[in-house]
Amino acid sequence: MTQRVVIADAGPLIALASIGAFHLLRHLFGRRRLEAKHLGLALIGSAAVIGLAKTEGLIPAARPLLDQMVAAGYFIGPSVVSAVLCELGE
Repeated sequence: MTQRVVIADAGPLIALASIGAFHLLRHLFGRRRLEAKHLGLALIGSAAVIGLAKTEGLIPAARPLLDQMVAAGYFIGPSVVSAVLCELGE
């Protein structure tokens, strides 16, 4: 049986959003994603973390954060954004 660990911490996303610094996400977390995959860890993306933050009541809406990230040059596929927003009813 393969053990899976999922860590979803919206704190960094919320902090970077509050200072308009989404461009730092790739620099801060890009390499760790490759390391996690190499270790066989399950991952979720930034859009899903934002969705979880909305679901848990940590943010009032996901759309503004996702829009800010895309505007700042952080790539999130349009179909991913649409799926997260649809799931949240936004």
